[in-house]
Amino acid sequence: MEHTKRRGLLLALSAALALGVVQPGAQSNDFEEPIPETTVEPVVSPTVYQGGMVVVRVAVAAAGTVADIEVVRPFPALTEAVVAAVRQWRFKPARLNGRPVAASTNVAVQVALIRTVAPPAGR
Repeated sequence: MEHTKRRGLLLALSAALALGVVQPGAQSNDFEEPIPETTVEPVVSPTVYQGGMVVVRVAVAAAGTVADIEVVRPFPALTEAVVAAVRQWRFKPARLNGRPVAASTNVAVQVALIRTVAPPAGR
Protein backbone atom coordinates (compact mmCIF):
# COMPACT_ATOMS: atom_id res chain seq x y z
CA MET A 1 0.00 0.00 0.00
CA GLU A 2 2.80 2.43 0.91
CA HIS A 3 4.54 1.69 -2.39
CA THR A 4 1.31 2.53 -4.27
CA LYS A 5 0.98 5.85 -2.41
CA ARG A 6 4.57 6.78 -3.25
CA ARG A 7 4.10 5.79 -6.88
CA GLY A 8 0.91 7.89 -7.07
CA LEU A 9 2.71 10.85 -5.51
CA LEU A 10 5.59 10.50 -7.96
CA LEU A 11 3.21 10.29 -10.92
CA ALA A 12 1.27 13.32 -9.67
CA LEU A 13 4.45 15.32 -9.15
CA SER A 14 5.71 14.28 -12.58
CA ALA A 15 2.46 15.62 -14.03
CA ALA A 16 2.89 18.85 -12.05
CA LEU A 17 6.48 19.20 -13.30
CA ALA A 18 5.35 18.56 -16.87
CA LEU A 19 2.73 21.29 -16.52
CA GLY A 20 5.33 23.68 -15.13
CA VAL A 21 3.60 24.18 -11.79
CA VAL A 22 6.39 22.73 -9.63
CA GLN A 23 9.88 24.12 -9.72
CA PRO A 24 12.60 21.44 -9.71
CA GLY A 25 14.14 21.22 -6.26
CA ALA A 26 11.07 22.77 -4.58
CA GLN A 27 9.60 21.22 -1.45
CA SER A 28 7.04 18.79 -2.81
CA ASN A 29 6.20 16.48 0.04
CA ASP A 30 2.54 17.47 0.46
CA PHE A 31 0.62 16.90 -2.77
CA GLU A 32 -3.15 16.32 -2.99
CA GLU A 33 -4.78 15.12 -6.23
CA PRO A 34 -7.63 17.12 -7.81
CA ILE A 35 -11.02 15.70 -6.80
CA PRO A 36 -14.31 16.10 -8.72
CA GLU A 37 -16.77 18.27 -6.75
CA THR A 38 -19.52 18.91 -9.29
CA THR A 39 -20.19 16.38 -12.03
CA VAL A 40 -22.53 16.29 -15.01
CA GLU A 41 -23.80 13.01 -16.44
CA PRO A 42 -23.27 12.35 -20.14
CA VAL A 43 -26.29 12.76 -22.38
CA VAL A 44 -26.36 9.66 -24.56
CA SER A 45 -28.38 9.22 -27.73
CA PRO A 46 -31.42 6.95 -27.27
CA THR A 47 -30.17 4.93 -30.25
CA VAL A 48 -27.21 3.68 -28.19
CA TYR A 49 -28.11 0.29 -26.71
CA GLN A 50 -25.01 -0.60 -24.77
CA GLY A 51 -23.01 0.97 -22.01
CA GLY A 52 -19.28 1.16 -21.61
CA MET A 53 -16.38 3.01 -20.07
CA VAL A 54 -14.48 6.03 -21.36
CA VAL A 55 -11.22 7.08 -19.71
CA VAL A 56 -10.06 10.68 -20.07
CA ARG A 57 -7.06 12.58 -18.74
CA VAL A 58 -8.29 15.89 -17.36
CA ALA A 59 -6.02 18.90 -16.95
CA VAL A 60 -7.44 20.82 -14.00
CA ALA A 61 -6.57 24.50 -13.57
CA ALA A 62 -5.59 25.87 -10.16
CA ALA A 63 -9.11 27.37 -9.97
CA GLY A 64 -10.68 23.90 -10.28
CA THR A 65 -11.97 24.30 -13.83
CA VAL A 66 -11.26 21.86 -16.66
CA ALA A 67 -8.44 23.27 -18.78
CA ASP A 68 -8.10 20.39 -21.25
CA ILE A 69 -9.24 16.81 -21.87
CA GLU A 70 -7.38 14.01 -23.61
CA VAL A 71 -9.18 10.77 -24.42
CA VAL A 72 -7.12 7.87 -23.06
CA ARG A 73 -9.55 5.04 -23.77
CA PRO A 74 -12.48 5.77 -26.10
CA PHE A 75 -15.68 3.80 -26.41
CA PRO A 76 -17.66 4.07 -29.68
CA ALA A 77 -20.87 6.08 -29.43
CA LEU A 78 -20.06 7.29 -25.88
CA THR A 79 -16.79 9.21 -26.12
CA GLU A 80 -18.20 12.52 -27.39
CA ALA A 81 -20.96 12.57 -24.76
CA VAL A 82 -18.51 11.81 -21.95
CA VAL A 83 -16.04 14.50 -23.07
CA ALA A 84 -18.87 17.07 -23.32
CA ALA A 85 -20.05 16.17 -19.80
CA VAL A 86 -16.58 16.19 -18.19
CA ARG A 87 -15.86 19.64 -19.71
CA GLN A 88 -18.61 20.93 -17.38
CA TRP A 89 -17.20 19.31 -14.24
CA ARG A 90 -15.73 21.36 -11.43
CA PHE A 91 -12.87 20.04 -9.27
CA LYS A 92 -11.40 20.69 -5.88
CA PRO A 93 -8.00 21.68 -7.30
CA ALA A 94 -4.80 19.82 -6.60
CA ARG A 95 -2.78 21.25 -3.75
CA LEU A 96 0.95 21.37 -3.36
CA ASN A 97 2.13 22.35 0.12
CA GLY A 98 -1.34 23.77 0.81
CA ARG A 99 -1.56 25.93 -2.31
CA PRO A 100 -3.87 25.21 -5.27
CA VAL A 101 -1.95 24.21 -8.41
CA ALA A 102 -2.76 23.01 -11.90
CA ALA A 103 -2.52 19.23 -12.30
CA SER A 104 -3.88 16.36 -14.35
CA THR A 105 -5.86 13.32 -13.32
CA ASN A 106 -7.39 10.33 -15.07
CA VAL A 107 -11.15 9.94 -14.87
CA ALA A 108 -13.00 6.77 -15.83
CA VAL A 109 -16.66 7.36 -16.67
CA GLN A 110 -18.85 4.25 -16.73
CA VAL A 111 -22.05 4.63 -18.71
CA ALA A 112 -24.69 2.03 -17.92
CA LEU A 113 -27.75 2.16 -20.12
CA ILE A 114 -30.95 0.67 -18.76
CA ARG A 115 -33.75 -0.09 -21.17
CA THR A 116 -37.19 -0.27 -19.75
CA VAL A 117 -39.81 -2.25 -21.58
CA ALA A 118 -43.37 -1.11 -21.27
CA PRO A 119 -45.89 -3.85 -20.57
CA PRO A 120 -48.06 -4.82 -23.55
CA ALA A 121 -51.16 -2.72 -23.96
CA GLY A 122 -54.26 -4.05 -22.19
CA ARG A 123 -52.51 -5.69 -19.27
